[in-house]
Amino acid sequence: MQTTLTREENNARWARRTRRPNEGEIMIEKWFEIHDFSYFRYGVDAQEISLNDWEIPRIVMSAPDYIARRHKVTQAYKECFIEAKGFRYYANVKLKDVDGYRNWDRINIPFYLWFYDKIDKKYSIITFKDFDIMLSEKKSEGVVKIKEYEDGKDNFYYVIHKEWLPEFKNIGEM
Repeated sequence: MQTTLTREENNARWARRTRRPNEGEIMIEKWFEIHDFSYFRYGVDAQEISLNDWEIPRIVMSAPDYIARRHKVTQAYKECFIEAKGFRYYANVKLKDVDGYRNWDRINIPFYLWFYDKIDKKYSIITFKDFDIMLSEKKSEGVVKIKEYEDGKDNFYYVIHKEWLPEFKNIGEM
């Protein structure tokens, strides 16, 4: 039987899995609260089950972390998908997730990537469309590096430099 987890239970589960707290998700939830958003965990990472042996389509596995809605309704952030990424020095974005995000971006709900710099304690937010354009431009310039996680699972990621992202702001700024 599946049960809904509190934010604290979910973060504790994630910490047990990775042996470190998911600071990006902790901080985006603070950002949601400060800026008057309703939100709920959406992606596969929110589930308290192991999916290692399951054959699940990539689009499902790459579901965004959150669905959010700002109470001060504006065109931006009315209802939206948000994927939270915490990082130090540079962000890792899996190649297979970018492919999946392209499918999610086709749905008629805006899709944002929210990056949290754990060192400077600031965030940057970008639409997936703008991120994908930036990534294509950086690839054509020959500056995008691709690395592989050491888990031996054919798991590659793009190295995303902080300077490539929009202005970073304090959590209290919109």
